[in-house]
Parts: sequence; C-alpha cells; structure tokens
Amino acid sequence: VTLEAGETATFAWVVEAYEIDVDVREDPFDLEFTPLILGSQSGVNLQTSARETFSVRLRGPIVVNVTSDDRDFDPEDGVIDVDPDEEGEQISLRAAIEFANDTPGLDRIEFDIPGEEIPVIFPETALPFVTDSIEIDGTTQGDHSEKPSVGINGKTLDTEYGRREDGLVIEADNCLIRGLIIGGIRRHTGKVVFEFKGKIDDPNRSDALLIRGSTGSVVEYCYLGTNLTGTEGDANDGFGIRLRNSYKNEIRHCLISGNWSGGVGIFGSQSTDNNIHSNYLGTDYTGTQSYHVKNSNYNPPSAGTSRFEVGYEEGKVDFSLRSKNLGNSHLVLFSRRQDGALIENGALGAGILVWNGANNHIENNIISGNYDAGIYIEGNGHKIFSNQIGKPTFDTNDSMNNFGGGIVITGNSNEIGAAGKGNTIIGNLEGINITGHQNTVKGNLVGDAWVAIHLVNSTESLIGGAIPSESNTFMEASIAARIVGGQDNYFDGNIFEESNASVLVREETDLILGKVAGNTIRNNYFGLIFADSNGGTVESNTFQSIDNASLVVGNNSEKIRIRKNLFHVSKTNDIDLEYTADGGSAYWQSKGDGRDYPPDFEDFDTGGNGKQNFPQLFDFESPITDGTTLRIKGFLRASNVVSQTFTIDFYRLPQEDLKTLWVASRELTTSLTSNEFDYTLDHAFQPGDYVVMTATDANGNTSEFSLAQVVE
Repeated sequence: VTLEAGETATFAWVVEAYEIDVDVREDPFDLEFTPLILGSQSGVNLQTSARETFSVRLRGPIVVNVTSDDRDFDPEDGVIDVDPDEEGEQISLRAAIEFANDTPGLDRIEFDIPGEEIPVIFPETALPFVTDSIEIDGTTQGDHSEKPSVGINGKTLDTEYGRREDGLVIEADNCLIRGLIIGGIRRHTGKVVFEFKGKIDDPNRSDALLIRGSTGSVVEYCYLGTNLTGTEGDANDGFGIRLRNSYKNEIRHCLISGNWSGGVGIFGSQSTDNNIHSNYLGTDYTGTQSYHVKNSNYNPPSAGTSRFEVGYEEGKVDFSLRSKNLGNSHLVLFSRRQDGALIENGALGAGILVWNGANNHIENNIISGNYDAGIYIEGNGHKIFSNQIGKPTFDTNDSMNNFGGGIVITGNSNEIGAAGKGNTIIGNLEGINITGHQNTVKGNLVGDAWVAIHLVNSTESLIGGAIPSESNTFMEASIAARIVGGQDNYFDGNIFEESNASVLVREETDLILGKVAGNTIRNNYFGLIFADSNGGTVESNTFQSIDNASLVVGNNSEKIRIRKNLFHVSKTNDIDLEYTADGGSAYWQSKGDGRDYPPDFEDFDTGGNGKQNFPQLFDFESPITDGTTLRIKGFLRASNVVSQTFTIDFYRLPQEDLKTLWVASRELTTSLTSNEFDYTLDHAFQPGDYVVMTATDANGNTSEFSLAQVVE
C-alpha cells in the first residue's frame, strides 16, 4: 500500500503493519490499532507526511458451513475441516471456536450454512469457552444485518442438576456475539432436583450466555430463551445473559425472554460500567406482547421444604407449557410430587438482576411480563433511565405486567430516572420499592399498582426535584406512596393523584414533603396520612379534590411541621389532628383541637401533634382591611406555667375561590401574663375574603386551621 503525503488509509482485521524502506530493511514494527467491531469504521489508521510504502497483512473470517458439532479432524494441519471425506472444508462452530482460541489476535466467525431455514446447532457437550478475542456474527447467515439467523439449542446437552452446561461462555476481552438464538439449555428428560438454599446466583443453573471476566465485549441482535421466531419461550434454566466480574460490556437490541432464573444477571464486585440498553425482556420479538400459561388449582409444597426430586417429561402439559412462557420466570417449572400434588418453585426471575458491582447503566429497555421484578438492584451506584417496565399505557392488556415490583432497590446511591430520562412503570405489583439508602427517583410515571412507590427503612432518598422535568407522577394505585420506617427522606415536585390514599407515612422520622417546588396531591380519596411518625415537614404543597381529610396527623405522630401549603377546601378537614370521617368542611365546623371547641385552656391534651391549639380571634374583633393591609387581633391558649414561642401562619381564602393562600408568619411568645397578639399584615385582602391561622410550637407541632373569619 502506497500513500501520498497527507493521505490516510484505514484498514480492518489487521494482524500487523510494516513500514518498508527500499534501502534499509530492518525488523518490522507493530502498530497499535483498533480492530473493526460491529460495522464501525475504526481500524488501523496510517497517515504519512511524505510518500511512503506500507505492507499490511489481513486476516479473513472463519466461515461455519455445517450444523454438526464435530471437532477439527486434524488440529495440527493449520486448516479447519471436521470431515476430510467431504469435498471442501467442513467447518463446525465448535471447531471454529477451538481454532480461534488457538490463534492469537481477534478472529471473526461468520456463517454460510446451506438451506433456507434458520440453521440450528445442537451441541452434545458444552461448546468451548471463548478464551481469545472473537466475533461470532450470526447475521451473516442469509445476510440478515440485524436479525438473529443461527440457533444454538441445548436439547442434546446433559444438564442434570449439579452439572452446568452453558450455551456459550465468554472469558476474553473485546468479543462480539451477534445474531444468535440460544434456547433450551435445560433438563429435558429424566429426573429434576430442586434445591433451594437462598442463593440467587445458583452455580448449578445453565445460562444461555455467560460472560466471565470480560471487558469491552458486545452482545447484540440475539434471542436468548425463545424459539427461533421470538414468539414463545424455549427456556434456559439459568439467565439469558449472566455477567460475572465483567467490565464495560454492552448488551443491546436483544430479546431476552423465557429464562427461568432471569433475563440478565450481573454478579461480582468487578462488574461495573456495563451498559444494558434497547432490549426486550419478557416479551415477544415485537416488544408488545408477552405469553403466560399458568396452571391453576395446584397445591404448593409444604412450608420449609427445600428439596424435591421429580420426574420430568418435556411432553407433559405441566412442563411443555411452562417452558414456552416468555416471561423470565420466578417459577422454574410445574411438577408433581409423588403424592400427585402440583408444585411450582424457582429462582428470582427478574427481567434484570444486578447483584453486585457499580455504575451499570440500564436504559431504553422494554421489561414486561416477568414473574418477579422488572429490575432488581442489590448493588450501588447504578443508573436506570428511560425504560418501559410493565405496560406502555394504563389501557394496555395485563399480559405485559411484571408480577413482582417494577423496580426493586435494596442497594444505595442508585438513580431511577433523571430529568428527561424518566421510566414508565405501569402495571406491576409495586411500581418502585426501595429499602436502600441515598437513592434518587426523578422524572418517572408510575401507576396501576398496589403501591406506586414504597420506601421501607430507607434513609436520605430523594424523590423528585426542584425543576418540572424531575417531577414524578404516582397515580392510579391503592396507595400512591407508602413511606415506612425510614429517616430523612425528601419528596419534592411530585404529583400524587387518582389513588385511594395519596401518601401514607408510618413510623417515619424527619420526612420532608415539599419546601422548594412542592408536591401536588389531588383527586384522591385520602390525602396525606401520618401514623406513628416522629418529625416531618410538609411545606409549599398543593392539596386539591380530596374526598376525605387532606392531611391527617394520627394520635401517635408528633413534630409534624405543616406550613405554607395551598389547600383547596376539601369535603372534610384540611388538617386533622384526630381524623374521624364525619363530613363537613374544615372552616365551617365548630371543631378544632381534637374537635373540642374551644381549645382546652392550657393545651394539656395529647394526640396528633399534641393536639396543638390553633389561634383564636377576640369576640367582636373581626379582621379589618384597608385594601393594602390587614389588622388582626387574637390570642393563643398555651401553658400558663412556662414561656413558649410559636410561629403563627396567616392564610387568605379569596371569597371567589376558597383555597388557603399563605400570606405571612409572625413569632408569638407567650408568657405567664400574656398570650395575645395584635398584628398588621402588609398584604392585600378584600372585604368578604376569609382569614385562617395555624400555630406551630418550637418542636414543630402544627395545629389545625382556626375557624374562618370574614374580613371587613
């Protein structure tokens, strides 16, 4: 190859490159290069500043042309041929992998197997582990650029429990697996042993594809766990893809369905910076349908049973239907004990399971129809962006549901959505379940669930944000948000709507709802309920169209600071320190401190927020406005033993639209001799408007609203 000055040439599949000097021929030198991968245009770049001549040696692909599982007849002759009696070189996939392993440098395997149907290779034993960089491109069969066109099926493998036989194992860096259909890696006849030891990462289950200790490898355009057409399952009893201690690998544009342990499993502390994007997990090849067959009227095994041995026959309805399901299965299979009882048991069955590692990216996937969680995260620092988990819309048929949670997080510092990268999580048992700490949830649409978001013993998690694109919408659930047993969690900028209960807080400490952007709680039967909680801030939120109490502080909750919220007048109380469903509106009842009016004289009673007394106006002292200010005089019943400081918040209720618009706050210090106030507020009221007040003590206990008083 001769280059003129300034010219650049790019070469792919280069083994070595040499500069040739016509006068001095020294030993050749090697150049650093990037081999061509996935059709990119990168390769060896040669550029000169003067006319120079180079010699470039290229390596051609290995072309598999038979479906047999034979080894190379003579591995020492430098030629791959599994059957020398046939004319031409007969190359099997097994022989091609063995040759590539023995030849240093990147090799490429292509396919040209005669016939119009998709060819299927039936290994009799596990294929050789890939130990040197390789590309295996099934799309070259029949020239299908983005369609899997070569099958590997485990029907002939011996996969008895305790003997692992994976479809394909990658132990080298910078590999490409493209266009393969790998299914049926499971026990088909004889005896099946179930042994449950609480191990999700079961070493005895066989995966379609195991990537172990690999960096920079890519898997794309594969079907893993389905039949040749991607329309129903052909189950592997492990994961579709398992990554173990592997770094910076990419899984994209794959259909990963029907696997009994789960779709993608990521294990090992060194499994970091992997990218799983643009895949279908638990659906058919269109990403719009899933397929479930579940026998009914079965008897589960007795509690505590940890081991079964059952006969297994592929043709029996209990099993053949089970193996065809597309959902990655929480229930390994159906079988019958000796007493004839039907049982179902199995491994986790998540669409994507991340058990260790850090900073793995899960993005733009459709994860539906799985038998447990759509995504289950045990590790830390992972990113989950722009996925469809469950149904695409609230009106889609329920075959797309994940039977467990949409996203389950037990690790820390994970990101579920971001501004402009939120997930759609519809039609799961729970939308998002978090038991880890310091996780963020932003920009997601979550609903059609028992609980849309569920925080259990979680601390310092951030749900929502200060800008609209970080807002989450939690809707159409029995409980839009359930927050239990944690501390210092922060919800801001979210929408909770069209649910039975909007937000239920139990045994939580120092929860913050609002403050900056504020949450919107609307069109629910109940609004916000605190039960058995200690400490919390509810500030700058909007409550609208609540059928029952908008905000309830139960008898065993205290130090719940409630300030600057906008309440559209509800059908019952807007702030209630002792909820009873007796109807009526907050401002028009003779109610107040525990519904005892007037408030008790020295505020010695107990209950929600200590049944903090609300402020009162003096009789015959109506608030007076001159159009720019408001003068208001009243008092607060408090202890006559000690001096206390309270924050009095004032709200305007426009006569044409009854809602609480926060106006101002003032500090009131009561003493042995005085608990009265006389304030002039610099705020425009109109005659006919109403004013209401709350009092918050130094510990953060806020009262109910005072009785509404008309402004004159």
